[in-house]
Amino acid sequence: MHPVFDRAYSAHRDGRLDDAERGYRATLDLDPAHVDALHLLGVLCHQQGQHEEAASLVRRAADLRPQDAALQLNLGNALKALGRLDQAIERAWTEEIYTDEINTPAEYSHRASRKRRS
Repeated sequence: MHPVFDRAYSAHRDGRLDDAERGYRATLDLDPAHVDALHLLGVLCHQQGQHEEAASLVRRAADLRPQDAALQLNLGNALKALGRLDQAIERAWTEEIYTDEINTPAEYSHRASRKRRS
């Protein structure tokens, strides 16, 4: 457990973004590979319009945990905000973010369209 991270996360949920940022950065000072701190600091930066830093932070988190779809999605959001749509799409579809049953973009798209019709 990282109590500094836990406080930062609570601050972020409560909208105290300056406190959250300080806490996430303090967590990363203690553990530079703390995936959740990298991810959520990236999300916070994205919320504040700092999309380049957001993409960098979330990319580091996604590289450490490549099968986490939420990380890929948030990296895609930051890249999209930077106008890098090709990179956002490429990142999302080339990473191993699918379940064993849905392992290609075509299968995912097919199942999603079937679900919408049901």
